[in-house]
Amino acid sequence: MPVDQRALDDLTDFARIERASRDIEPWAEVLMVAGQQMTPEEHAWLVKLYNAYDDLGSAAQMLELWPNPNSWLLGGDRRIAGQLPIGGERRNLRGPVNMIKHLNSYANAVSGWRQAEWLREGFPGAADPSSRFDALMAYMRRYIWGTGRLAAFEWAEFAGKSLGLPVKAGNGCLWESSGPRESLERIYNGGERASDPQQLDLWAYRVHLHLNAHGVPLDWWDLETVICDFNVMRKGRYYPGKHIAMIREEIDGLPADMETAKTLDWALSMVLPEPWISVKPGADKALEHAYADTGHIYTPFGLVR
Repeated sequence: MPVDQRALDDLTDFARIERASRDIEPWAEVLMVAGQQMTPEEHAWLVKLYNAYDDLGSAAQMLELWPNPNSWLLGGDRRIAGQLPIGGERRNLRGPVNMIKHLNSYANAVSGWRQAEWLREGFPGAADPSSRFDALMAYMRRYIWGTGRLAAFEWAEFAGKSLGLPVKAGNGCLWESSGPRESLERIYNGGERASDPQQLDLWAYRVHLHLNAHGVPLDWWDLETVICDFNVMRKGRYYPGKHIAMIREEIDGLPADMETAKTLDWALSMVLPEPWISVKPGADKALEHAYADTGHIYTPFGLVR
């Protein structure tokens, strides 16, 4: 099956823009910088809350009400935990009881520990960063109720990026992830399903090498995000800068006098370069459809290619 060269070229341009704009996973960088103005326990708890809600606004509100896992265990009106917005990728935690059960599971697990120490228990004998990453994902899924494959991947990713733990993805864990898998299948196999995980991994390595050769080096966890979002863009639901618009909307939706909101707003200003710092909050529906409708990449600042 011949390679879809036009799609591969567009993916390369897309990856270059995403990397330069810091749009790949801005939440991780913002949380990393925000940690400079928090205690280690507040910081690790906020990272966990973001992973649970997939919504930084909800995570910030929870941190204001319960500043650490121990305070969560002490009680309060927990009904709000199930009422705050929860992102689509965490829909298994929606409803009046699921989020409460999930956070109870975590708070009980880390009780008596510093959270970073508890996380490090997930990879006691692993010798290299990728082995530690895999072990940590399995540990998270084993001990914290309601943690699925994607949530574990992203939590381990943020443990490395935001909290500084010595873990790093050694591959994209693509076989179980429909978005990146479909993206590679469309480029290398005419949209037909890969025959096995090894075939998918081979295509992923080819993309990884191609991007490196064209001046867009990406770690595996960022490659997973980029090839997934490229596929979403091809379907008419993404554009470079959408993540920035989303995180801006989540932060701007918080009360202006909330201390956590001030910290996150400052952190975002430290992360984003010009002109991306000026992206308006909220996804632009017209831009979401632009690539699918025209075959050209558009950002909030106009046509790229």
